[in-house]
Amino acid sequence: MILMNDNKISVYKEKVNHKNYLKWAKYVSALANLEGGLIYFGILKDKTVIGLNKIDKDINFIKNILDNKIKPNLNYEINKIELDSKLIIELEILENKNKPIFIKDLDNNLLSFNLIKNKVKPIEYDTLVNYFNSEIINDKYSAKILEFCQTPKSRKEIQEHIGISSRPYFRINILAPLLRQNLLEPTNKNPRASNQKYITKTNN
Repeated sequence: MILMNDNKISVYKEKVNHKNYLKWAKYVSALANLEGGLIYFGILKDKTVIGLNKIDKDINFIKNILDNKIKPNLNYEINKIELDSKLIIELEILENKNKPIFIKDLDNNLLSFNLIKNKVKPIEYDTLVNYFNSEIINDKYSAKILEFCQTPKSRKEIQEHIGISSRPYFRINILAPLLRQNLLEPTNKNPRASNQKYITKTNN
């Protein structure tokens, strides 16, 4: 259940699902991709407090998922709260400057989510490319990439050169702005070509 409380989005979950963490972690991605919000564990959809029996184990599991399955690094606070004589978890997701936020699923695929009409929906890749309208070149990497790509280089080679492991993050936040600004160009007109490489444009 998703509600607005004090201008913050609040999500209520009955338990911390350990077997399929995406059941709750997708809300983490969606909230971080917006302006943040709160997730409460141990509360039913009708806001009945039922509490958690193994709260310390649940907290450690949540921290492990957030620290190891979320990219880029997430800003969050997690607290144990007593409510109606029962212990629950309050997970506050803070707005992230580095968006979008991705989650590694059980097969290590990177997924990202958004809230649409109070429902969590996956964000498709084509939408992600323009999702945050990132026209500003990331100066931390741009000069290094443009110098490296004086001769054609593959996406993998560029990522290894600048030390970025996340392919979606690289495509959206680093590669796409360089292409839009005509600082870098593909060697193949087919954007999905398996042998695609990128080269610095000589007229810039």
